[in-house]
Amino acid sequence: MIFNAIATHLIKKTIKDLDLEKVAVNVLKSNTSEIEDVNISQLEKGENTDGLLLRPTYRNSQYEAYKRAYKGLRTPSGIPNLRDTGDTHKSIKAFVNAKEIRFTFIDLYNLESKYGEFIGLNPNGQEVVKDDILRPEMQEEIRKDLR
Repeated sequence: MIFNAIATHLIKKTIKDLDLEKVAVNVLKSNTSEIEDVNISQLEKGENTDGLLLRPTYRNSQYEAYKRAYKGLRTPSGIPNLRDTGDTHKSIKAFVNAKEIRFTFIDLYNLESKYGEFIGLNPNGQEVVKDDILRPEMQEEIRKDLR
């Protein structure tokens, strides 16, 4: 009985000592390339930061057919993925601090003025980061700290 009380007290104290915000930030910082991949995946589906399809659509059906055949276009019909040379997707970088995940990219082709805000996590992308990266990695870090 006394062992259980001591163990419970030690676990509660250890949990109180955990800085969950710091753990979360460190997990996100160590997974920036995976977070960037989530943003790229959104673009591959033709989605912007609001989760809406990118607009304007392709005006040239022959160009769209070319992209589908040779560039792996997987978006709904007419919707761009902003990948031609790959420069935009390769330039996406995520930066994490205690307040936010911020993204940058090199806009060589003036895409943001044409398509609006598309670099960053949309609501679905945020869920992917939370469920597939943050939660499991935090659980592992907390397990390590409690050992």
